[in-house]
Amino acid sequence: PIILRSRTPSVLIQLHNKIYGILYGVRLNQANVTLSLLLLHRLRRYISLIHAHWYFEEALFVALALAHKVSQDCTLRNSDWAFLAGIETRVFNALELKFLYHVQWNMLVSPKEWCLWVPIQAKIQRSLQMLDRGVAPICSRL
Repeated sequence: PIILRSRTPSVLIQLHNKIYGILYGVRLNQANVTLSLLLLHRLRRYISLIHAHWYFEEALFVALALAHKVSQDCTLRNSDWAFLAGIETRVFNALELKFLYHVQWNMLVSPKEWCLWVPIQAKIQRSLQMLDRGVAPICSRL
């Protein structure tokens, strides 16, 4: 995996490396990542900015797990996802239930919603690539 080393704040470096480790370890494809970002985007409508900041990392891991569960026949158990995320299984289970509750258990993505989301995800991906190169992306580019 690519390990980020730059002048980026250490919290971002740690988060980037942890996420990349999970993506690499689970071998999620781009569709899974895109779906997880879309689910995370849905979640932001239901929680405050403060809570989103506090739980972003955990919410991202739950979104990745849910996207993987929705799109794959054979998937990891919650205990595996919890281990990869570095949290207890019972905490992961509770976060998954909260996530599903806040998105009203709606995991369906219509073709129209998917087509609207893919260009947004491409912009996010470009920003992450800039971060990999040590260039801080400007939020307004998203």
